[in-house]
Amino acid sequence: MRDWVAALPARFRGMSFRARITLAAALAVAIAVILASALAYVLVQHELVSQVDNNLRDRASRIVNRPLDHRAKRRQERRALGGLLAPDRARGPVDDLILVLGAQ
Repeated sequence: MRDWVAALPARFRGMSFRARITLAAALAVAIAVILASALAYVLVQHELVSQVDNNLRDRASRIVNRPLDHRAKRRQERRALGGLLAPDRARGPVDDLILVLGAQ
C-alpha cells in the first residue's frame, strides 16, 4: 500500500496530504482550462474560416453571373427614357445634368 508513496519524488514526500490534494486539484483545473481554450480556439477558427469561404464563394458567383456589359444596358435604358434616368455610380452629377439638359 505504501509502494506508491515510495515512487513519489522526494520533494512531494515531505508535503502534507492537504498540500498534495491542493496541488493535484490546481493541476487538474489548469489542464481543463488549457483543453477548453484549445477547443474554443479550434472551433472559432473553423467558424471564421467557413464564413470567409462562404462570402468569397458568394462574391465569386455574383461576379460570374452578372451581365458582361451592364453599362451598355444602362445606356440603352437611358436612351429609351430620353436621358432621364438615375445617375450611374461611375458618373458624376455634372455628367447627369448634361445628359438631362441635352435630352430637352
